[in-house]
Amino acid sequence: MSFLKLFLPALAIFGTVVAIGCDDTTVTIQNSGDAMQLKSCTNIKGDVVIADSFVGDVTIEGVTSISGSLRCSAENLTSLSAPSLATIGNAFDLRQVYRLAKLSFPALTSVNNISWTALPVLQKLNFGTPGVTQAKSLLIENTQLNSLDGISLITADTIDINNNQYLSSIDQQLMNITQSFKVDANSKSLKLNFPNLIWAANMTFRKCSSVNLPVLNVVNGSLGFLGNYFTTFSAPNLSTVALSSTGGGLTFSDNNALTNISCPALTEIGGGFLISNNTNLKAIDGFPKLKVVAGALQINGKISKYVVILASGSSSNKSSSASLSALEDVRGAFDFQTTETFDCSAFDNLKSSAVKGNYACSGNQASAATATGSTTGSATSSPTKPALAGRFSVQIPLVGIFSLVALTFSLLL
Repeated sequence: MSFLKLFLPALAIFGTVVAIGCDDTTVTIQNSGDAMQLKSCTNIKGDVVIADSFVGDVTIEGVTSISGSLRCSAENLTSLSAPSLATIGNAFDLRQVYRLAKLSFPALTSVNNISWTALPVLQKLNFGTPGVTQAKSLLIENTQLNSLDGISLITADTIDINNNQYLSSIDQQLMNITQSFKVDANSKSLKLNFPNLIWAANMTFRKCSSVNLPVLNVVNGSLGFLGNYFTTFSAPNLSTVALSSTGGGLTFSDNNALTNISCPALTEIGGGFLISNNTNLKAIDGFPKLKVVAGALQINGKISKYVVILASGSSSNKSSSASLSALEDVRGAFDFQTTETFDCSAFDNLKSSAVKGNYACSGNQASAATATGSTTGSATSSPTKPALAGRFSVQIPLVGIFSLVALTFSLLL
């Protein structure tokens, strides 16, 4: 009888305890008793799954590696910790864990891919320093994280960070991004710093207050800046965007505070080149070495200044500044439209010498300011779940030949 008095309360606390093996294909944690059984495992060869019905805190003691994935979609999980866990062989997947407030993995350094979606009360990571340095892909969306301290990747295939309304800084030691990087709809004060990034496949920046890419040399595909808040952008070592064999292009669109772009080393764009509807950008004078645009070149907005350095080396200074002094080859169309008074005579020389497609240049065009972007966002909530930030969308209606460029960037979302 005394045994039952002790045993029955234990069952009430831990629930039905099912034997768990370190070599199981899938280890399912349904209660605290299941988590305690893992203490004898150094390595778990399969997946660890926290049951959707779990309520409260989970601590995985003793385990240093999970060969498979660590997955959780338990709405009422409040804390997830693994003090000794160093590697996750496959996915670290957290989805719709609405009450997760603590994520503690102080020893974690290597994960195949991280995917965290809808963690609306998670504000910080309790990871080590430097923390996770190896991951092929990183997706973080709909959280309250204010920084990514504890994630310091050296290389990655894909990175997508969106709808984290309190995320104000991303500082990574990345050296290359092999497939894509996208950031969108985080805090309006978000500052991005990539001091070591040399090479990237595709990069799209939306809704950022600053972007620092001091050593970026080559972007193999598309590089886009859309709807940002920074006043200046500089890529001092960028030499090539969109290698001819890959397509892509360079886009600056709807950056209403932007006043200056500086890419002094850029020589080739292997796809299209678009500068559109940057309200405060009055001069295009930051591309002095640009020789080749393999696609179409379109500039529209309120450009009021240009300086063209002629082949002889003499300068033709007009009332405003658009410098494409080294331009030798535009293999698509050339379309320059501004709302301001503008003398196109210097650009007219490009019509016969450089432009292979249609040529157009004109000032006092009200339509040059009509390629506007629109942003929408929404929040969804329910009586039993914390509110989540809605998916952010940006639409950029473009006309003529550059509708294809707009479609390319929408597909990257």
